[in-house]
Amino acid sequence: MDTSDITRSYIIETARKYGFQRDTLEKVIRLYQILKDMSGIPLFRDCFALKGGTAINLVCFNLPRLSVDIDLDFTRFGRMPELLPLRKEIKSALFDLLQSRGYTVGKLGKELHTLDQWTFNYRSIAGNNDHIKMELNYGIRNHFLPVVSKEINLDIVPDAGIRFPTLHPCELFATKINALIERRAVRDLFDVYSLSQSNMLSTLREREMLKKRIVFYQTIGVEGTARKEIDLSGIMDIEPSRIRSQLMPLLPSGKKFFPIDIAKRSTMQYLTSILTLSPREREYMESFSKGIYKPELLFSDPEIIRRITDHPMALWKISRITADPGLSSRHRQIKRRGRKL
Repeated sequence: MDTSDITRSYIIETARKYGFQRDTLEKVIRLYQILKDMSGIPLFRDCFALKGGTAINLVCFNLPRLSVDIDLDFTRFGRMPELLPLRKEIKSALFDLLQSRGYTVGKLGKELHTLDQWTFNYRSIAGNNDHIKMELNYGIRNHFLPVVSKEINLDIVPDAGIRFPTLHPCELFATKINALIERRAVRDLFDVYSLSQSNMLSTLREREMLKKRIVFYQTIGVEGTARKEIDLSGIMDIEPSRIRSQLMPLLPSGKKFFPIDIAKRSTMQYLTSILTLSPREREYMESFSKGIYKPELLFSDPEIIRRITDHPMALWKISRITADPGLSSRHRQIKRRGRKL
């Protein structure tokens, strides 16, 4: 299936069959086609892993809700200055690919130190102007576990499916849980609630792995002052009024009821049961909040410690914490390392 197969009759028929809104369904089909094109190009396949709600709902849960953005993590090691030529090559190749498929580059993009974000515009089969947003994250590039090649087989597209590199499920859901804690979006609640009701990551070992990754991402990803503990209380503040605008358009007809109060309580219980921190895990958070990065307090696996010792976001966050003139020499050394990301 390619762009020429997205016809008015196909979208209408498929939307009627599966109960999704036409414009949103078309966007997801287009998103799938972009991933399919990217999966056939080594430059993209070897450098990125799918993450976020799109990965969860396309790979893990077989589309209980639609997800309309493409979020990718860069997966190769290297200092940021060393990666600039490759980033330029990736941007050029991506723009060429999307423009060859009839998309135009939108004006809402931004290119930051560790993040590239663009919108690609198209005209839908209904004649409406729409866009697909794509985000390439270069900051979280030292992952705990190797990425996995996952099959994406969707009933809404008439082909044999594709394989695409994806974050390990443990890392995928740790970042999603961190997003829920920080931004309190109803779509994040839907995804984490779905996890809590599934059999995924349910063994003691998997839950322990998940906990440690949540702790790690809480320390490196939180804006402002580094936290010494994980606060879940904001989950209960997610407003039911957000369901209509942020979630309903993504759900199929017949499944548009989301029990938000039950979901909040169940998700809180699920996360509370996981996030019982050991003394060493608490020490890790306490040390990090003081500008001391000790991943060995959080992990015992030498390979994981090796992979994240020079984690760019951890070093950057430490450099921000230690931006005080009264720092110890060790703190200043870490700060200088952080500047070279």
